[in-house]
Amino acid sequence: KATVSVLNCSLRSLHPSPMAVLRALSLCAALALASADVTVEGVTFTDGEAAEALAVANTASFETLHYTFDVFDWKAHNIVKGRWYGDLAALGGVDGVTPFVLALLRNKVREGCVWKAEGGAYGGVHFTDSEAAAVLNAANRASFASLVHVADVYGWKVENMFRARGICSMGDLAEVTGVTPYVLNLLKSYAHEDACYARAECATGETCVGVPFDSIAAGRCVDQAPVLGEGASCTETQPCAPDLVCSGLASGWTEGACRPAWMGNTFAPPVHVAVVAVPAPGKTATTFFAVGGLSSVPEDVVLRMDASGVVNPGALRIVLTDPSGGNVAVYYDGAAAGGAPIPALAALGNSRDDEVNGRWTLTVTAQKGGAPPSGMIAGLALELTSRWD
Repeated sequence: KATVSVLNCSLRSLHPSPMAVLRALSLCAALALASADVTVEGVTFTDGEAAEALAVANTASFETLHYTFDVFDWKAHNIVKGRWYGDLAALGGVDGVTPFVLALLRNKVREGCVWKAEGGAYGGVHFTDSEAAAVLNAANRASFASLVHVADVYGWKVENMFRARGICSMGDLAEVTGVTPYVLNLLKSYAHEDACYARAECATGETCVGVPFDSIAAGRCVDQAPVLGEGASCTETQPCAPDLVCSGLASGWTEGACRPAWMGNTFAPPVHVAVVAVPAPGKTATTFFAVGGLSSVPEDVVLRMDASGVVNPGALRIVLTDPSGGNVAVYYDGAAAGGAPIPALAALGNSRDDEVNGRWTLTVTAQKGGAPPSGMIAGLALELTSRWD
């Protein structure tokens, strides 16, 4: 009976590509043999999910496993090397195929579910329809690093969310172990409505731009159709047309260029690291800005802060490092400034050839010797404009 089912199924799925035929045979074999939920290493699959995940394990390229399914490279190599898998138990026996990897495979094949982004109260936290849609998008697609370091959700709770991915409603999300009202509030603050992680998530006519290579932030769905006045010159007295931003003036140019408004934005550090305590002598303190949704390279880089309460600022050195790590801009050098107050803002030079999207790191260093500094640095904001390289 199973053999007949496989033959019938595979014939219906036949495609001229040999790889498509192989995938169809794998999928159909699993469908024929599966009739109930399957649990492997504590991860539960429906029969359809098990069939599709097994087909992926048997036919997907290394690149697909690594980049689309987010499987670490050495684990993806082991999956490819260990083929052919008759069932999920055999796949689970591969070195590196942990419950987390199994959950990644299951969650990706689950993503076909239609999200029910309905506003309302979940765990006592109120969401509008658009807020619910943004949170579900983040819960299903944001990277582990971004959810931990930017949203400030504990790692074990993010792992539970990853295992549950294919989360189709806010009710389902609220039922994930560890997703308390506090976590729902964190996700609500973290997610934004036009976030994207792949082009397919955007509306017709829009493109997902600015997804950082380090996945620390989401990209943004934008309409890249030309905007009236784009590319025109702009000055302090001659602004750009609506829906455009004047880029370059903050860098000291006498004449800037009008860019689409989405190519500029202001970013704040995550709320849990938004205030920096001045470190003790010989120590450093850091915070960061998770930047996404811009074009490719920076033009204007303007940093703002409120350090008015800092005592003995002359002992401090404050620098900003771009996502590539290769360009460090000095915001304030207390020794060179003769102990003058820390400025409220400064336009910082940049290579104009490095990545604009990603993690920008602010480092505050207290020099040894002399009176120790003290106080807090708050009101941090990073204003960026960008262009295509």
